[in-house]
Amino acid sequence: HDDILPASTKGMSSESLVRFLKAKVKISQEELANAKREYTIRTDEWRKLQIELKSYEEEKLKLTGDLANAREKIKKHEGTIASLTERLSLRDSENNLLKRQIDLIKHDMKKLNLSSAGSEAKLNKAREEIEKFKTLLKKSQCNEKEARDKCRAKDEEMILAIRKLEKQKCELVTGIKKQIYLMDNLKKQK
Repeated sequence: HDDILPASTKGMSSESLVRFLKAKVKISQEELANAKREYTIRTDEWRKLQIELKSYEEEKLKLTGDLANAREKIKKHEGTIASLTERLSLRDSENNLLKRQIDLIKHDMKKLNLSSAGSEAKLNKAREEIEKFKTLLKKSQCNEKEARDKCRAKDEEMILAIRKLEKQKCELVTGIKKQIYLMDNLKKQK
């Protein structure tokens, strides 16, 4: 009885006391209605946050898959680079062999120059072979440069893709942490 009625109500008539209690009940009902509305709003917000969190988790899974695919592609490119490097090494060996052959041909040409006029045909043939080897050497060097440029471009492309995916992952993790923090605050307020 003393908990419900304050000391100031002592000596009030029954009618005044009833009015006072009705007013108090009305205030309590309004407070209850406000609390229910607030609860409904918070519950809706919590549900929205749950949906958003699920969306972030799905995005995280997708990005994780993308990152795994990117790593797989990098492995493939590394294999390709290793293969191209091996081929370039073989080309270098071929180039060295061609250079030696050119040197031998030049040496032979000197001998031919010292020989009689009847050996002019052999000299012309040797010159043709030198030109052929020079053309092969230039072609081989061009192919080698193109292969190196392609490898470099692929490496740069993959590095950029990985950096982009890692940045997206960081942003996603930050967003999830913020959502968890908000959910914890909402739970504490309940």
